[in-house]
This record gives sequence, structure tokens and C-alpha cells, in this order.
Amino acid sequence: MTVQWWQWPSVERQLVTFAKSFLGPHAFSVALTVDPRICQVGVCDFGQRAIAVNPVAIAGPPRQQYLITRGLLVHEVGHARYTTPRVDVAPVVTQVANCLEDERIERIMGSQFWSVRGALTAVGRASYAAVTPLGEPRDDLQDPDDPRWVIVAALHWRWAQRLGEPLKGRLSPRNRGLWRRVRPLVERAWAAPDTGRVYDLADQIVRILGLGPVMPDRVLVLVAPGRGTRKEAAEPRPGGAAAWQGPGEPQAGDDDLPVGVVGAGEPADWTLAPPGPLLRAAEPLASELVARLALPELAQAPEWSDRHGRLSVRAAIRSQDATPFVRAAEPQPDPASVAVGVLLDRSGSMQGAAMEAARLATATLHLACAELGIWHAVTAFEGATPIVRDGEASEQTLARLAGLHANTGTRIGLSYEALLAQMRPRPEALKVLVLIHDGEPEDDTKVRQLNACAADARIEVLGLGVALEAKNRAAMRELFAGRFIDCPTPAVLAPMLAGVVNTFRRR
Repeated sequence: MTVQWWQWPSVERQLVTFAKSFLGPHAFSVALTVDPRICQVGVCDFGQRAIAVNPVAIAGPPRQQYLITRGLLVHEVGHARYTTPRVDVAPVVTQVANCLEDERIERIMGSQFWSVRGALTAVGRASYAAVTPLGEPRDDLQDPDDPRWVIVAALHWRWAQRLGEPLKGRLSPRNRGLWRRVRPLVERAWAAPDTGRVYDLADQIVRILGLGPVMPDRVLVLVAPGRGTRKEAAEPRPGGAAAWQGPGEPQAGDDDLPVGVVGAGEPADWTLAPPGPLLRAAEPLASELVARLALPELAQAPEWSDRHGRLSVRAAIRSQDATPFVRAAEPQPDPASVAVGVLLDRSGSMQGAAMEAARLATATLHLACAELGIWHAVTAFEGATPIVRDGEASEQTLARLAGLHANTGTRIGLSYEALLAQMRPRPEALKVLVLIHDGEPEDDTKVRQLNACAADARIEVLGLGVALEAKNRAAMRELFAGRFIDCPTPAVLAPMLAGVVNTFRRR
């Protein structure tokens, strides 16, 4: 297993934040999903007040898909802002209106927000490249005289116009005649003042083509539908109806996938897994642990206050004790007072629920330390494998944790020695080594020796068992001479661990 570009939490957050920045006062949730049951390309559901986009709907390298996803999000936000669905018309009219509305709302978004034009153009270019040429038989359209080809031509035409390209393929002579009648209505819909006018033009087109009551969705290639039942009026369209030209607009730059997410090499012995589920489970536990840890406070330097217009530096220096210019800063927790090491059991005996709980506990410790700025190291055994690396993004660590399998032996000594070697020279006053284990090491004598070595180095060693069976709890108590946290579920880890660490600090 590996982590796809859209499964990194930072990328997902960036895309969701990007989309919501254009929503204005319209309250819609925004999500990415690859589940075709939710959406094949993109959807704006007015009933649920939800926008969803499929980040792999259009094939391409990650950086191109990232830009296309931004364009699809802009498209769906455009529906949320400027489309007013109707429920009092035939389904086929709604389907045709949606095809016409797609270009209308993209023109509005592009004219209102210059920065989205490159992403919208990327969607158009990829869509144009992917479509089946007009008239070329396919499963759902075999008859070249089927009038539904004219609706497909309307979709293709908007991309062709955006890119300055011709239509791909040819309509049958009969459908070319129909297209000559329909095309002016299509282009009028693109510049329509509101969705109501688009529905009127769609109804005219349905009558001209003699379409049935429903048109299969699969006919509408690469459509990002704006569906729903919202009754209130859409936001009035501001500005003029002039379209912007796509090819000359930016294609990369600020819209590019964040550096370091795609193509970042990993050692061959690492298996990565999507970190999002682990992050969502660990974040609230880490927040509670942060709130419960009682770190010593560090006095901060006074802060300059500019409460009376411009701040005069000369006056401020002369009156450092005067209220208008200087205020006392709040004391801050001192992260340099504690160092944390985590030794994680990934042996075969940890398979199943025990490994899931151990991963969550480790993720909780990592996020809490990262939030507080506490130096910490995480090592897995066997093999003294470092999971946390200096100066590294949390989500990369979480991807390794999520992909960690319980498939090694249970010799702790080598990994324990490696972690102690990291912690001994640390300058922090309190050093805590947490060993997450099930109490069944092959080298228990070595572990006891290292427990004594850690004590000599004034490193507090704490055995931690999560969701253990009775026999394992007894083994852990004996192995760590009573310095053991028996944590029945990860949910109660924060108060138990914080209480022990706070006790260590007060000693």
C-alpha cells in the first residue's frame, strides 16, 4: 500500500480551504471522495448542502490531477453560488439545463475570480482530450442519428470554444441540421442572467430534439452536475456576461501540488498507508493530553503595544515601564523541560486490535509532543527502526505509523539501546521513555538490564499496555516493576499518561 496525493491530510485541507474561500456566505460542506456512489466527477447537492469532487475522475499525473481537482471544486462552488435548481420540470429538461448551466457558472466564476481561470482551463483541456469523438458508436449511443448526440455536441462545444479547438468527430447530416438550430440557444444559455432563463432555453432544445422524459446520465460525458432541491433564489450574478479566454491563463505556479508530498522518497523497508483516519482518531486524544500536561512555565519578554496610533520607538525605549508602550506577556509552557522517547512493539503477537491501539497511542503521543514543541523520538522494534525523524511533517510520520504491521520478532534490546543512546545526551530536566508492549519479549533479561541503565541515566521508563489481556498485564507489571500503565482503551490514555508524567516532573 502507498499514499496517493489526495490522501495526504495537508493536501485535502488545502483543497477544502481553497473551495470554501470562494463560497462566500453559502454554507456548504466540501469533501473529496473516490467513491463513485457519491460522485463520479463532482456534485453540488443543494438538499444536503454538500459539495463533493472525485480527485481521480480525470486521469493524469498527480500535479495535473491536483490542478484539475481545484477546477472541479471551483465548478461546484459556482453551482452553489449561482444555480437555482427547479423541481417542477421534466427530468430531461433538468439534465439539459445542467449541461448549459455548466458553462454559464464557469464564465461567472472566471470573470469574478481571475485566479481560478487556470484551474478551469485545465478541466476543459483534460475533458476535451478525454471525450469520445462525436458520431463514434459507443455502448449507450449506437445510432448516429440519435438526437442525444446533439446534447453531447453542446458539451463538447463549450470545451472547444474555451480552447480555440474544433469539435472532435462529426455529427450525422440529420444531427448537423439539428445542431444548427440548437447551437444559438446553447450559446445564449451561457450568457443567461439566471438559471431560470437557462431552463427556458433547455425546454426549447428538448422540444426541438424530441427527447424522451429522461436521458441516461452516462450519455453526458464528464459532466459535474449541480443537482438539488434548494427553493431559495440563487445569488444574483454580478458584473457583465463577457467570457474570459482560457489558453492564455496561468496553468501551474500557485496551483501546483505542494512540494514534498508527491515524489518524496521513502526507504524500501517502509510501507505507507493513508494517514487521514489515524490523524482524525488521534487528534482529539492528543488535544486532551496537551491540556492535561503540566509543563513548567517560562516567562516571556515584554511585548510592545501600539495602542495609541503609531509607535515611537524612541519614546518606547525611554518609557519601558509605562503602560502605553509596553505590556507584560503571558507565561508560556517550557517545552525544553521534557524529552520523550517511544519504543513501539510491532511483533507478531501484537496483530489485530492490539496493534491498532498501539498505533493510535503512538500517534497521540507524537501529535501532543509536536503541538507543544517537545523533543521526541519514536522507534519500532525489532530492528531499531526510527519512525519520527528530526524536522519532519507529522503526516509523513502518521503515514508510516498507519502502514506499520505486526510482523517482526520480539527482541527489544537492540532497539531499546538505540533509543537510550538518543536520549542520554538530551539536556532536558525530565526524560521519559514509554515502551508500548504486550509483555512477551524474547530477551526479558536484557530489558531489565536496560531498565536499570535508564534509571542510572535518570531516564524515567514507563511500560504502556493498551487493550491487553490479563496474562499480558501481569507480565508487563513484572517486567517494569510496577511502573506500568494499564490502558484499557486509547480513549483513556490522555488522563492516565498525563497524570504519570506530571508526577515524574514534580519528583
